[in-house]
Amino acid sequence: MKARAKERYNHIGIKLQVHIDTAWVPIKAMDWNEEGFNFHLSQTIAKGSEVFFKNEQVQFSGTIVWVLEHEDAETIREMVLNNLIFKQVMKRTNNVNTLRRIFTMVRTLGILEEKQQLLDLFDAQIAENDLTALVDEYKITSEFYRYGVKTETPEWSKVVQQTLKTEPKVKVKDELVQELLEIIKESR
Repeated sequence: MKARAKERYNHIGIKLQVHIDTAWVPIKAMDWNEEGFNFHLSQTIAKGSEVFFKNEQVQFSGTIVWVLEHEDAETIREMVLNNLIFKQVMKRTNNVNTLRRIFTMVRTLGILEEKQQLLDLFDAQIAENDLTALVDEYKITSEFYRYGVKTETPEWSKVVQQTLKTEPKVKVKDELVQELLEIIKESR
């Protein structure tokens, strides 16, 4: 069965390290299931390479099955907005429930309008020219790649099972949008 045929999870990134040259580099596994995951990294790795990973002291290997260089302006724009939201939220609250709700929303792709509304709510509006400048700066300073990994090792399977036991599954996008709108209403 192909990795994409099984349900993938993205409600939490799993902290891992990837072995690059002679060093272990921290990464977060995203869009994961028992057959594999995705991660971002600034270094290049060739498609088809076998790579070693570790979670705490558990090591396992995986094969890079696809590589995507981030050049999409909308994705980068959303990442810049996410960073701005994080900065504003951290300045304004330490309420765990509110932080969890907003962090979950920020991890959700494709809701740019709602994210702009949240920045407006924080009186942190950003002019289009400034946002474009931040996107351009991000493209220059944060060149990175996204990798797809296939791994069906027992060690990775244990990491997945443990994560699913300790972290609830993500809400669907429509529920997140509704929750964000509630946050915006409550704050006015």
